[in-house]
Amino acid sequence: MTEQYIAWALIVGLVLGAAFYWFAFGRLPRRSEDVSPAERAAEAAWIIDAINQRGGYAPADLADEVLELHADYLVGPALEVDDATTPADDEVEARASRPEGAPRGS
Repeated sequence: MTEQYIAWALIVGLVLGAAFYWFAFGRLPRRSEDVSPAERAAEAAWIIDAINQRGGYAPADLADEVLELHADYLVGPALEVDDATTPADDEVEARASRPEGAPRGS
């Protein structure tokens, strides 16, 4: 009986250890310094391709610069957000659906 208990305790311990490892290290979000320059270039290319597929235009330099600025933003202090200056969800949707160059009132 003792050997069976030890075998089950070992199996349960391994499963719990693997679950803890996955939860602790597999689920942690990556930081900007975890991204290599090659991966950042691939991410910029992916962003450019996604924007172009949706009918927009994004130069390669712009995507690289936006990613660098985002990394700097994450390192810096948090911005204070005022709800009065944050655009409402319907305004964001209207901006996204508006054709390029169309006036705001349409």
